[in-house]
Amino acid sequence: MLGKYKMVALCTARIHDDVNHDFITALNTKLTEMGCRLLVFTTCSDLYWGSPSEQGERSIFELINYDILDALVVFSERIKSDEAIDDIISTATKKNVPVISIGGNREGCANISFDYEKGFEKTVRHMIDDHGYTDCHFVAGLKNNEFSDNRINVFRKVMAEHGVTVTEDMISYGEFWSRPTIAVAEELLKRPKLPEAIICANDTMAVTVCSVFRHHGVNVPDDVKVSGFDGIREILYSIPKMTSCGCDYGELAARIAELIDNKFDGKNICGEHFVVPSLIISESCGCPDEQTFDVTEYLNEVGNILYRYQEEERAFVEIAAKAQNSGTLDKLASCFFNEYIYDTCCMLTDDCVNETVEPHTKSTGAPFGGKMHLLFDTNTHQPEPVINFSADELIPDLADRLKHTHPIIFAALNFLDVPMGYACFQHHDYNRENYIRIPQVVMGLNNSIGGFKSIRYQQYLITRIEKMYQLDALTGLYNRGGFLVKYREFLDNLDENASISVVLSDLDGLKPINDTYGHDEGDNAISTAAAVLKYACPENSLCVRIGGDEMLAVYEGAEDGSVKQRISDQLAVYNSCSGKPYEVSASVGIYISPPGESRDFEELLKKSDELMYMDKSKKKNRRSK
Repeated sequence: MLGKYKMVALCTARIHDDVNHDFITALNTKLTEMGCRLLVFTTCSDLYWGSPSEQGERSIFELINYDILDALVVFSERIKSDEAIDDIISTATKKNVPVISIGGNREGCANISFDYEKGFEKTVRHMIDDHGYTDCHFVAGLKNNEFSDNRINVFRKVMAEHGVTVTEDMISYGEFWSRPTIAVAEELLKRPKLPEAIICANDTMAVTVCSVFRHHGVNVPDDVKVSGFDGIREILYSIPKMTSCGCDYGELAARIAELIDNKFDGKNICGEHFVVPSLIISESCGCPDEQTFDVTEYLNEVGNILYRYQEEERAFVEIAAKAQNSGTLDKLASCFFNEYIYDTCCMLTDDCVNETVEPHTKSTGAPFGGKMHLLFDTNTHQPEPVINFSADELIPDLADRLKHTHPIIFAALNFLDVPMGYACFQHHDYNRENYIRIPQVVMGLNNSIGGFKSIRYQQYLITRIEKMYQLDALTGLYNRGGFLVKYREFLDNLDENASISVVLSDLDGLKPINDTYGHDEGDNAISTAAAVLKYACPENSLCVRIGGDEMLAVYEGAEDGSVKQRISDQLAVYNSCSGKPYEVSASVGIYISPPGESRDFEELLKKSDELMYMDKSKKKNRRSK
């Protein structure tokens, strides 16, 4: 529960399919009437192949916060990964969240499914019992497939009731899709006589049979009767309109809502529950059409969706190009405020916003285990600052969003199979087009943000490489080549009326340290002198290791003598607490180049070198007295 709302989550796949749209619309309407709110966690593919990219999509199920859930619905029939389903149900069970599984038979769950066998029997009986067609041919699905074999058995049973034994030549296999069914239909046309009726195990094969027959001048239903099964939308505008048996997802949603309500009342809902598909009587069997469906309106809708899809694909290519080269997170976020992305917010992982993390690197923990960052929210109409929040919160303003009754939909963002975050959608109507667009928006965000991350990481590597070539490995100061590049930039930005201070530091007694204590200690003395030089000079100074034990700093302004004193004081502090058997000291020469003087580096180096040797000579003279 969250606030005053009981929370129900739905896990499904292929959010853009008509089935999901119809089911979610009906389920959310029922749950809202019960005072609940619906969260939907979806993948754009059905996870059938188990490919690496599908693993990235599947990470969205790890976002589920079971602690706020009162019930969980898993559309097992849509998600084609048993492993993913098992993980979801196992976690929910451990958290004592009741689970309703659609399709399949999962232990400890309320299992609800369409009784396809009884539904298919309705179609077969309509053809054989109601019409009396006993000269029938059956187009099955895949050989040795459970659903196909069950439908063959139903066909055999009903035919047997009418005294007909089904022989092998009365069954063909269309494998549930069109191409094999074309071959089946062509073979049937070669027979001396067509059967009176052809009963197909699904609608796709039935529509294909009609199409092939029509191409050869065979009329359905005048010359042969055909029926299908599933109730897909295409049967409403096929020629002729198809007699079938349809799964009513509105009824399924109502039954699930009833189960959830019973669970809230403390009733045991575990076990099997069935919804029997409804017979759809239409023209292909010889009956008058009972369906009221405006084909012109539907085809116009499909045409508009296709046209807009093509236009949006072009737009998303442009968005991706702009986003990938945006350079900063703020500029990246601004790329997504346009007419093509709406009712959407985007959350990114710590790794995704961190430019130092290689894009291929997968997190060792949960994909959303750390802090999440809100990249943008189109409802605010302006780019968001990066807001940190826990993934358990799902989105920063979840409580406010629950005031609206429409479902909140989550889909994972991934690039190179690595989860980058997730997108959240909450539309304020049940327009089918919004659901169709979700995979397109997710893919556009994947390409845009993934490309941005790759380019930004490449730039980070380039910068690191440049620094590696510009910096001295021992001291961390610029090497001579790197310094000269930065020195030219320094001069380009220098006020022509400014002075330049050049500080040259030369380590005293390096050879005795090396000879007596070894080169590691000599390196320690060099790096100490370098660190002290950098500490003593102003923050924006250019510091360079000129040679073995010579370091130099350049900065704008006239030195007032404090730098040399700070070097001396800091070395004294080091020597007093280092515990080394030697002291680190340096001779320092500081030359101040007035405005108008040549800025040639070699000349400035020579002048500061002379002053440094004067300081070294003074030290020798003091030690010799």
